[in-house]
Amino acid sequence: MPLNNQRVLLSLLLAYTTLPAFADLTFTGFAYDMDGGQLLYTEHHQRLSVQSDQPILKTVFKDASGEVIAEREVVCDAEMMVQSFDMQDRRTGYREQVMRTGQSMTLIKTPVKQNSETEVISGSSINEVIIDAGFNSYVTRHWEALLSGKTMRFEFASVDRLDLLKLQVKHVGSSNENGFAIERFEMNAANFVIRLLLDPIQVDYYADSRELFRYQGISNMKDVEGGNYSVRIEFPRDAYVSLDPDQNTGTGELTSQ
Repeated sequence: MPLNNQRVLLSLLLAYTTLPAFADLTFTGFAYDMDGGQLLYTEHHQRLSVQSDQPILKTVFKDASGEVIAEREVVCDAEMMVQSFDMQDRRTGYREQVMRTGQSMTLIKTPVKQNSETEVISGSSINEVIIDAGFNSYVTRHWEALLSGKTMRFEFASVDRLDLLKLQVKHVGSSNENGFAIERFEMNAANFVIRLLLDPIQVDYYADSRELFRYQGISNMKDVEGGNYSVRIEFPRDAYVSLDPDQNTGTGELTSQ
């Protein structure tokens, strides 16, 4: 499966990119190469002002040596729908931005050493389009329906393509790992023919807190040559630390939402 095909379809996640629960917290993801297993980078997230009308997710990406390589900021509305995001790679200057205003959405891509490319998309359903980390809050909002066996379809804003992608997500299994109940979801193209050509992205969540446990697939982090990493990102439970002391159990774990 060519990496470019997967990147065109799924330049989202997440892998990093969480925003599912409803508490201010910090958490860390460890991204490993899918094939070789070596640590490629880490993600350091802060989810802030969740109880306000403008929650924010700030992320710093560091390489295996600890050097900052990229930064991202995601702004949501009171319903946890992402309204804008801005991500820039410090190594190359590559940048992706999305801004949703009223019934329109602006996608901006700034390739390495090139002028920015912009696309404005309008429509009555633009407020339902998923942007970046908003995928995780989408899963949370439809958690019970997904666990009951329903396949959910949605449009996703792809800055890489400057277009909207039609995707789907479904629940594919439950397990227990390291003493935690885990729910697995699979994301892929909504189109059946395209789906046959692509490997799905797998996203696992802690069943109790509905926070990310593991992400496996193409990352939206690029290497210095412009290709997307193929990763397994682990989100250890003790790497989640609530900024509200009442949400912590005292062992680095979060209470259920």
